[in-house]
Amino acid sequence: MSRPAVHRLHKMDSYIRQGNYPSVGFLADKLEVSTRTVHRDLEFLKEQWGAPLRFDGVRKGYCYTESSWFIPAVPLTEQELIALLIAKHAILHYAGVPYDEHLRRAFKKITESLPEDKAINLGEVEETFSFRFGAARKVDSRILDTVSGALKNRHSIKIVYYAAGKDEVNERTVDPYHLD
Repeated sequence: MSRPAVHRLHKMDSYIRQGNYPSVGFLADKLEVSTRTVHRDLEFLKEQWGAPLRFDGVRKGYCYTESSWFIPAVPLTEQELIALLIAKHAILHYAGVPYDEHLRRAFKKITESLPEDKAINLGEVEETFSFRFGAARKVDSRILDTVSGALKNRHSIKIVYYAAGKDEVNERTVDPYHLD
């Protein structure tokens, strides 16, 4: 996300936080963007950053349902959090390398600045993933995203695999419990 977009989201947050129930039109005027951009930004706040936004039909504007919610200091997507967790474990694996302690402190600062729900999510990911560092294997990121999404949401997935012993292709529905 670009710096101007982040700045715009912070300004939007400020208008909503004032409690005057700003409308999409009001936000578009104040932020000097289209109403379509405001709608996209509101959706982004809800979907990506977990903003507890609600449209009040009587006041014809937006408000937060939880006053304790704030824009995260380090806005990260779930995939970025997982990548950060992998990086953390890679650092721990290679303990003693130059800047090892600096990297640990930087990671600690980032994780401490995460909103509470993201920090809990990171803990859950850490429990359900294993990290082994040796020869790197190339894995299609779409497959990894599908499996990690099923793992997180406790959904079953269909897999197709080749059974060498039977010399046949099989399809099976599985419930992922752990990603290694």
